[in-house]
Amino acid sequence: MNAFELKKYIIENELIESILINLDMHHIKNFDDKFRFGIPNHENASNGSIKKENLYCKIYKRDETFKGDI
Repeated sequence: MNAFELKKYIIENELIESILINLDMHHIKNFDDKFRFGIPNHENASNGSIKKENLYCKIYKRDETFKGDI
């Protein structure tokens, strides 16, 4: 399975939230187009987001922003 097939499988089977839980993300909030969450070992409850349609992620960490997908 390549990355495209894996992303498609995750999206079609609505696995995003369970993956976030298994990665120890916290304060997971489900919006129409994305999930917002806090990353482990950080107090901020919404410093991460992942879009449902393409699994594009953003992580905000102090003065840095990390962007990408799987």
